[in-house]
Amino acid sequence: MNKEPLSNHFTIISGFAFKSELFNDAEQGMPLIRIRDLAKGSTDAFYSGPYSQEYVVHRGDFLIGMDGEFRIYEWQGEDALLNQRVCKLKCISKHILPKYVFYLINRELKKIEDATPYSTVKHISARQILNIQLPTPTVDAQRRIVDILDCAERLRERREQASDDTTKILASLANHLFKEVKTVKTFADCCELEMGQSPPSSTYNTTGQGMPFYQGKTEFGEKYPTTKNYCSEPIKKAKKGDILMSVRAPVGDVNIAKEDCCIGRGLCAIRSKGIDREYLFQFLKANKNVIAAMGQGSTFQAINKSQIVKISIPIPEEKTQLKFREAAQLVEQISDHQMASTMDVEELFEALLAKTFSVGIF
Repeated sequence: MNKEPLSNHFTIISGFAFKSELFNDAEQGMPLIRIRDLAKGSTDAFYSGPYSQEYVVHRGDFLIGMDGEFRIYEWQGEDALLNQRVCKLKCISKHILPKYVFYLINRELKKIEDATPYSTVKHISARQILNIQLPTPTVDAQRRIVDILDCAERLRERREQASDDTTKILASLANHLFKEVKTVKTFADCCELEMGQSPPSSTYNTTGQGMPFYQGKTEFGEKYPTTKNYCSEPIKKAKKGDILMSVRAPVGDVNIAKEDCCIGRGLCAIRSKGIDREYLFQFLKANKNVIAAMGQGSTFQAINKSQIVKISIPIPEEKTQLKFREAAQLVEQISDHQMASTMDVEELFEALLAKTFSVGIF
């Protein structure tokens, strides 16, 4: 099957650098799409200034974030403006289905992401996107592929919803157990913080030289991060057993360091003192959305040390901490089973995507 560059069928509309002083959350003007809004498909930011219709995004348009994680998203929100560092794919061909490209392009974007060096945040250009090569079977074959992948996607969405519901159980349990706790402390009282700092990119490697290096949430697993990179000259370090929290888009996700490691600017290390580590970890998981809401920034959502140290945490009696920890671990076991099921679905989805690159499925 012959491949063609994306530029044969699409153009790219890059987002505009709207004036940040005209941003607001009072619903004045047009909704504004930032990178942080892509995954959730909606936005709470607005722009009250003038704009061109060229930068208006409609429901169903396909958008790509050009910083951080390179992925394509189908916009699910109301009409909104395309902010800088987000681009929109515009189809100019009758010989390709946009939904077909939507399903196939993430594999290629991931290849570019993995091959892109970075010291802070990875970037992709419009030219790189347009140079992506994709197989182009007949439109009828594309339609059959889309139908198959639509079914797989619906199954995947159901699995994700089940996982989200499990997380809500943990948050509900925390609210129930802690609503009458009278002792409340801040992170400054019961934790030590180490904010990450990115070392020079020349010190990164994948050959095991130096310490394991975690830059952000990208390396996170369900509880422990996966080591992909190392750093020969670490600047900021976390100790084995420290809680690692994502402090830059997305904010609030947590893992536990399984060894001493180097941490980049997208993470902070939290070391509990005078409080059960597992209890603290589960509390943070249960309150992820609360912490994420503290994030600031017009382009990248982020949280800083001065905000983190003010986070309040209830300190119940030890027996209540133990009760919460045991219940949380049970929820974790359920989540692990769901994750295994989700991985089966993901493998099926990836297998179907891989099949689209073979002659057989056409």
